[in-house]
Amino acid sequence: MPVLPKSRRRQAFTLIELLVVIAIIAVLISLLLPAVQAAREAARRAQCVNNLKQIGLALHNFENSNNFFPPSAIKSTGNQPSMNINVDSAGNPLPKGRDRVSMYMFAFLLPYMEQTPLYNAFNMKRDVRDPINSTVIASQINTLLCPSSPSGDKYHVYSATDSWTKQTYTNVRFAVSDYAVNNGVEDGLIAAGFIPPGDYLSMLFNTHSASFDFKTRIAEVTDGLSNTFMVSENAGRPTYYLANGRVAPVQKYSEGIAGGWADYATGYTTHGFTLDGSASPGPCHTSCNNNNETYAFHVGGSNHVFGDGSVRFVKTTTSIRIFAQLISRANGEVISSDSY
Repeated sequence: MPVLPKSRRRQAFTLIELLVVIAIIAVLISLLLPAVQAAREAARRAQCVNNLKQIGLALHNFENSNNFFPPSAIKSTGNQPSMNINVDSAGNPLPKGRDRVSMYMFAFLLPYMEQTPLYNAFNMKRDVRDPINSTVIASQINTLLCPSSPSGDKYHVYSATDSWTKQTYTNVRFAVSDYAVNNGVEDGLIAAGFIPPGDYLSMLFNTHSASFDFKTRIAEVTDGLSNTFMVSENAGRPTYYLANGRVAPVQKYSEGIAGGWADYATGYTTHGFTLDGSASPGPCHTSCNNNNETYAFHVGGSNHVFGDGSVRFVKTTTSIRIFAQLISRANGEVISSDSY
């Protein structure tokens, strides 16, 4: 009698087993994804710190060469004899007209930031908005971009007539910066009682007055270099952001939103906002509104390079009074490092 072959059992997952495997994989992914994202943000934050260190080093190299720190910006109304800007060969102020220029600090820091080719292509005797400088100011500089800031259009297009020189500039394309100088605080913060009266002039204040040749020597930072901001984060521009990384429902242009690394209007002052970023003044100094305010896409605070060249993280929970004290260069405060 012939022996019948044994029936072969098909090896496969049952539906229930397959669902269990899928569920396990989903759980593992949900556990790993936050860790991967956290690691990526840690790397981005480290790069942001390194960018600010490079900016701080450039500022100190400038100081070593010139014996003073530069102003954050020079406006067409301002004279800067110490840097041979908006003055003639004898050091006298130039009359109103095309020869007067505006520019932001990064323009004259270029040779100290390994951007000598850009600096050599820059015509410092013409306004940054002049067509002769169009290629230079539209060049993105990675050192000036925080990796945590959302990607997208990193350019701001500008059209306006300079009220001082009467020059009209049309469709000027600026590459933006996620870093800028916090020039001081708005009077509204003092009037509302959020900070006490005082002199909150920053270390790298801008030159805007015809009689004001602003520069800072180390000895003039009497609050201490390690207690004074030089450059801070104001990320996300030219997009207008409110609190928690929310894009504002209405995108509006203002000088504070501009953000061009060569544009005079890139600097800002602290206004203080409500926690949702909708109104000013208020107790929030960081990441509630990026229109003329410190703003970062790091969790819990923002990076700042201090006068001594160190980069430190200042928490959003820091009192706005302490934050204002870190802006001022000679207001007589004594600040503990554990207060921020």
